[in-house]
Order: sequence, then C-alpha cells, then structure tokens
Amino acid sequence: NGLTPVENYEELTLSQSFKDSVMMGLRLMNGLDTNNIKSSYRIYFDFDKLKELFEEGLLDRHDHYISLTDKGMAISNYIISKLVESACAV
Repeated sequence: NGLTPVENYEELTLSQSFKDSVMMGLRLMNGLDTNNIKSSYRIYFDFDKLKELFEEGLLDRHDHYISLTDKGMAISNYIISKLVESACAV
C-alpha cells in the first residue's frame, strides 16, 4: 500500500491492549505473567472463577505464571474469554 509502518498503525484501547496481552502471554513458553498484567493494567485474575479450568487440566499455574496445557490449547479462545471475564481491577 506504499505506507511505512509508522504511517499505518492502529491505536488500541486499554481493554484491547489487555486482551492482546493475555492472548500473547499464553503463547509464551513460561505463560502469562500475572504480575506483569497487574502492574501494567492494574488488573488481577480471580482464581476462584478459574478453578474449574485448572481442575479440568486446561490451565497450569506456576508461581505468578498461567499457561495453557496441551488440552487447553485446543480451546484457547474459550479459555482466553474466561480469563478476561475473571479480570478484576486492583
């Protein structure tokens, strides 16, 4: 299209940026850094609302990281929506 990357960009709302961070974080080898989410967005996850996902073996939690299991990868969009729903302001 002839535009340089600087000329062609999309500004994200805070909500969009948060959702993107959740999606990208779950793709990292270590998983989603919940401390980073808390400091960047002033949001924490209500783990009581996510208990079922951990019990069903869809998510793992190690220290302050959340990651998808192999089983969870198959339904990652569903899990991401549940993570976003469980988000609470600090």
